[in-house]
Amino acid sequence: QITQKLLGEQYTVINAGTPGYDLSQYLAFIKQKSSFYHPDMIVIGLFVGNDLGKQSLYKLDKNNGLIAKERAASSQRRILSTCTRNSHACTFIANAIAHSSVGDFLREQGILQKDVFSLNQQEEYSQNLPLIEKLLVELKRETTNNNQQLLVLLIPLKEQVDDHMYNAMYQNGSALSRFRFQEDLHTLFQQNNISYVDPLPLFRHLNKNNTFYYTHDGHCNTKRYFLLGYTLAKQINPALNPENN
Repeated sequence: QITQKLLGEQYTVINAGTPGYDLSQYLAFIKQKSSFYHPDMIVIGLFVGNDLGKQSLYKLDKNNGLIAKERAASSQRRILSTCTRNSHACTFIANAIAHSSVGDFLREQGILQKDVFSLNQQEEYSQNLPLIEKLLVELKRETTNNNQQLLVLLIPLKEQVDDHMYNAMYQNGSALSRFRFQEDLHTLFQQNNISYVDPLPLFRHLNKNNTFYYTHDGHCNTKRYFLLGYTLAKQINPALNPENN
């Protein structure tokens, strides 16, 4: 709605985003639905907090090709994912559990997601990066074949935006470089001729005391929604003047 309002009536914006979807699910959605909507441009919102982790529908075979996964997510994982996608209260409770000994146990069981900057996550991230690249290349190929533009909007973590939040959580530093995700993705996008927009510098410039996120979880507040909407609208129409909207 924000992007639609900023762009005006000469554009039609369809919100086909689904909370909790990963890249593999968006690829499947585009393969099935893009011919129905016939968009000129498809925008993928890529949250670096968890969209670079394990993918639901695809994996790489021995020849580095995409193949469908046979194993579905566990029932516990599906229930937790549904709750945290649709309830901030549930996310708050899950966050409290995550920082306890119970959270350590649940992470080992694969029910809770691991800390994105932890050593274990670094290993998982490095293993997943070839799959992420393959999925993005396939998204590019699919949209190009449909005469559509593909644009990836990178969505940063609150610990990347706010120095205090990062320092409070990682007093002794982190296993992963703070901006490693964006650095790797920039290289990947440029090597594969994929258009992208990274609002992280703008977020950091405008941030004051965690301006754009809720304190107790990674969800964004209305200010971040507006800034993302504005960033996207400005990328689509560089001549946009927000004061006129």
